[in-house]
Amino acid sequence: MGDKTVKPEDCFVFEQELFDAIPVPVFFNDADGNYLGANRALTDFLGVERERILSQGVYHFLIPGLAKEYRLKDAESLATGGRVSFEERIFGAYRYSV
Repeated sequence: MGDKTVKPEDCFVFEQELFDAIPVPVFFNDADGNYLGANRALTDFLGVERERILSQGVYHFLIPGLAKEYRLKDAESLATGGRVSFEERIFGAYRYSV
């Protein structure tokens, strides 16, 4: 019998692949608005590499009004301890919308 120990890095790769399989742009961020994760649909939509997204704040890629709305939803989520989900029509790097 072989060693069936699962390594943490294998879990991360699997989780990222699973996250990337979601066909719509998805991200999650910390309380300061820094991206902690982004799926492939988001990187394709914005037309930038994941590393660039993760090195900049969520609000760098949004128009000011929408960034403010995201900030308010984040504050609501942190205050209630719940999840926040909402939809907004925005245009990406190649002028298509989601």
